[in-house]
Amino acid sequence: MEQTGRAVMDRALAGEEPTAREWFGYTGGHQHIHHEGSRVLNELMTLSGSSGLYSSHPLQRRWRDVRCVSQHVAGNNGSLRRLGAVLSGRARPMSALATTPTDPVVLRQAFGCFPSGVTALCALDSGGPVGMAASTFTPVSLRPPLVSVCVQDTSSTWPKLKLQSRLGLSVLAEEQDRVCRALAGKGGDRFADVDWEASEGGSVYIRGAGLWLDCSVHAEFPGGDHTIVLLEIHGLMAEPDREPLVFHGSRFRRLAA
Repeated sequence: MEQTGRAVMDRALAGEEPTAREWFGYTGGHQHIHHEGSRVLNELMTLSGSSGLYSSHPLQRRWRDVRCVSQHVAGNNGSLRRLGAVLSGRARPMSALATTPTDPVVLRQAFGCFPSGVTALCALDSGGPVGMAASTFTPVSLRPPLVSVCVQDTSSTWPKLKLQSRLGLSVLAEEQDRVCRALAGKGGDRFADVDWEASEGGSVYIRGAGLWLDCSVHAEFPGGDHTIVLLEIHGLMAEPDREPLVFHGSRFRRLAA
């Protein structure tokens, strides 16, 4: 098995395909790669004084790439060429991560790589609706039933909402991007063109949304320039077949079948 593994590796280094016999006997050689690689890695760690796999030492980064690739080559003949390229140095390993960014624009672009749903958090205040859009909604707990949203500390709407005994949280559907833009507006009547309804307890919901949650403020925690708000759920109504609105890369998107 060890010889078979070496033969396959030699072909990979040369950019060649293994023979059928070599390929079927590769499993043992695949394990040999890991055993031999662990020994080399330990030596590198000793020489460089490192205590972990993610050192900046270039050889350690290279071997980390080898281990990651070799874990997947057993069922993929084409991956052998990639493994050979990494071992021979022809393939460039992943570059080191940038230092902690301080530019808000860079961070916003990075956070925008994560797709999320869009919610509306609304309630009655002095008889009229107040609300805001939030794309930082997260389910938190089943017992007790909790969800969370993050609110900017500069928000002028949250101080009004947090005083209400009940808040309505609506998970917006795919055609409701206009509603989100209205609720994210800085001035004017946010609800002028929004179809909404209120419960007896004062929660305000957006009609046509995929999920309604009747909530109250459970707790608040500081989170940098935001406040992390835990909301306890007291009631719900769901429309699971209604497609959600998705926010990704600073754009509204829709799910594709």
